[in-house]
Amino acid sequence: MQVVKNRIISRIRKIFSVWIFVQIGFVFSANAGDIVITEFFYNKSAGNLPEYVELFNSTDSDIDLNGWKVDIDGIQVEIDDSCNLGLSYTDETACTNAGGVWDPFSINSNDYVVILSSSGLLRSEDGTTICSSSNYGFPFNVCETDMDNLFWRIGIFSGLSNTFGTIKIWDNANTSNVIDSVAYDMAVDFPVGDDVLGRAAVFIIDPIFEYADSLNDDGLNWRSSEHPSEKYLSNGSSSDFGSPLSSNFITPTIYILAADTPDVDSTKNTICTTQEISGTICTPHSDGYPGGYIAVNLAGSGVSADSLNVSLDLLDW
Repeated sequence: MQVVKNRIISRIRKIFSVWIFVQIGFVFSANAGDIVITEFFYNKSAGNLPEYVELFNSTDSDIDLNGWKVDIDGIQVEIDDSCNLGLSYTDETACTNAGGVWDPFSINSNDYVVILSSSGLLRSEDGTTICSSSNYGFPFNVCETDMDNLFWRIGIFSGLSNTFGTIKIWDNANTSNVIDSVAYDMAVDFPVGDDVLGRAAVFIIDPIFEYADSLNDDGLNWRSSEHPSEKYLSNGSSSDFGSPLSSNFITPTIYILAADTPDVDSTKNTICTTQEISGTICTPHSDGYPGGYIAVNLAGSGVSADSLNVSLDLLDW
């Protein structure tokens, strides 16, 4: 009951946002980086899974995506609102007169949506199929559970290239603007390729971070997902790897190096250690009781599951 209540509240909020835009009569252009491309799934291992592109709203406000465009390798598809009664109701008045709910497609503040390819269905480990509540209808977008933060429509992209391609997101301003784009290519360090099966490419930097929309242009800031998605990417016998509709994360291996034979100045009963950058550091003498001091030289580095070095922005010892 609570889930149903939350969905009703979410839809009312979306409809109210659209009403405001209609009353104003014009649409403000978005800023570059308001929406960030954070993940794409391009080469399933088996089964009838769709391919997808994940988007993140980095702003403090919900964004109505009606009229925005998804551009895959130069082919644009417009995101539209829809009726929960099916594809035969193409405008809000006809939908509501028939007792339906007109469903604007929006992305909540600091949250994710996923744009699905034309065929295939997300599937959980228990076999439940999941699809979009947008443009719900036979034969492709029919399932057991529909979700508001998934988008599908007839004419959407059929798939993503396994080796290189371009993904762009355009806003709905009178003069449309590219809000984010990613040109991925296995030749410039993106984790893609025909031999990479069942692993989404995930952007590993926090999309809230300033200039995230520029940082996702760098293939070194992407990794193949390390986490099987039993909730969405079950292929029948196992689960493909990805994190649609949730934060991306990797599990680095962190090595801690400690100097087990620090220099000791016996005349002052003070423990000293030599640092390459800051020189010799000495701590106050120890009285021999627990809680005394010992000099330990710590260094940290990270290695991903693919045995690649990972940059660590900050370490707290």
